Amino acid sequence: QPVYTAVKVAMIVIPVIGWRALGSSAIKRSFAFSRRSLTLGVFYGLIITAILLGLFTLFSSSLAPFVSSVQSGAATLIPAAWYIPIAIAFSLTHSLLEEWYWRGYVGASLTKLMSHRAAVLTAALAFTLHHIVILWQLFPGWWAVLMSFGVFVAGAFWMWLYRRTSSLIAPWISHAFADLAIFAIGYIFISGV
Repeated sequence: QPVYTAVKVAMIVIPVIGWRALGSSAIKRSFAFSRRSLTLGVFYGLIITAILLGLFTLFSSSLAPFVSSVQSGAATLIPAAWYIPIAIAFSLTHSLLEEWYWRGYVGASLTKLMSHRAAVLTAALAFTLHHIVILWQLFPGWWAVLMSFGVFVAGAFWMWLYRRTSSLIAPWISHAFADLAIFAIGYIFISGV
């Protein structure tokens, strides 16, 4: 928990310090808006949502043993009555912060130190290690490994999307869709639907 919390704090503080040194134009460039970025973000977000919900449907019976750990984990973090509004707010803000840090700062910084491919893989690995802390708490064993592989693929994909659009808008939107899909799956777990 302390390591996870420290990384979350670093996700905000480090880019703020770095971009403050570079000036506000660096932030504006990172979040350059275009219709193409918006369209690609929504398009890939819908594909990611379909994949996540499809995989959940396919493996829901195998995931049944983890329902109680998800329920207890959610109960300590989110009051049931506030689940949906918190899920929406968290999906929008958390995905923004993660894209700002992992792609806009870590990934972009790594591309200055190594080849593009190595930077993508290194940033995706760091993004995965950050998430495995939570995954291992809820889904121990091979499930955590398999889900971590999915996180790795997503991290590499969002880095590719960032490079393709030269903006964090598309990765942020598609990441927000992914987070909403995960919260929807969590809701199914918690409510027993």
